[in-house]
Amino acid sequence: MKLKKGLDRVFEKIGDTFMPARARPNIRQYLMKAGITKVPYRDFGMMFFLAFLITVFSFIFINISYLSEPVVSVLGFGFGTGSLFMLFFTFLYFTLVQLCLSVLFIYIAKFYFDLKIYQRTSKIEEVLPAFLQAVNTNLKAGMTFDKALWNAVEEDYSVLEKEIEIVAKKSMSGEDMTEALNELVSKYDSPILKEAISIIIAGIEQGGNITDIIEELVKNIEETTYMKRQAVASVTNYVIFIALIATVISPVLFAFSFNLLVILQSIGSKIAASSSVSGGNLPLFIGEIHFSPGSFIAFSRFSIGAISVASTFILVSLVKGDIKAGIKYLPLFVVGSLLIYQIALKVLTYVFSAVF
Repeated sequence: MKLKKGLDRVFEKIGDTFMPARARPNIRQYLMKAGITKVPYRDFGMMFFLAFLITVFSFIFINISYLSEPVVSVLGFGFGTGSLFMLFFTFLYFTLVQLCLSVLFIYIAKFYFDLKIYQRTSKIEEVLPAFLQAVNTNLKAGMTFDKALWNAVEEDYSVLEKEIEIVAKKSMSGEDMTEALNELVSKYDSPILKEAISIIIAGIEQGGNITDIIEELVKNIEETTYMKRQAVASVTNYVIFIALIATVISPVLFAFSFNLLVILQSIGSKIAASSSVSGGNLPLFIGEIHFSPGSFIAFSRFSIGAISVASTFILVSLVKGDIKAGIKYLPLFVVGSLLIYQIALKVLTYVFSAVF
């Protein structure tokens, strides 16, 4: 237990040290959208330490495997592995690899936080109509708007419950209600929430009938949600089909094609050899196939990556209606399809080698 606490303090110190001071306010504001009130310096320190370990072990592997010779050939040029070269290579390797791994881990963390923000936004939009109906009921009972908000809070409202509690506390401490509501809206990229709050604020400032406004808002939100669900349901089959093609079918087909070409080349070379030995001319030219396994695998990976990128943008356009929202899903599709390709390549190669 003491060891764990000690490691946590060390990782927290590392994360606090390497976190840029200028970026801290923006990071804190960004994490607030994900429901995280405290910057996780410990987690950032662990990611940096993990990147450092990967860099050290990969450098040791490269040093043992490739730098053991007195001369290393790079792009046709020979470099002596003397002390000056090793010093320059070590500095360059640790700088570039550590930087690349740090950026990669930060991108993975951002993807995770974006997912949490999206989930929180979806939960708010889901319970917003019921919450507004509860507020409207309190207003009709004669409560003021801030009291109606506070009394409408229930545990079933999940994320929205905590956010409204923050708004109510700010209002009770003397902050203007409209400013507190605008701060709530700025946390989430939700057009439904933004439009609802802006209309309510406009009604409050202009002295309109808030109960009628809220009733119309609830109807519009429910209609919008229903139409959105119907639109997504109508394209579900296309989404599943495209996702299967990008992540499963195309990698397996490329792996199967690789093994098929290997078998054809092997059979063709045997036929050509037997034909030359017997002196006969067979009407087969399979032995003339020029096939490079490494080039085909590289081409397959590039093709699978391109298919995954295109499929991601198509899927997001169908589901979200905005192609920009597909950027955060690219790593999942590309890495997943390449991983399935690697697994299929190993399995099919083993199966075909056992059969043939």
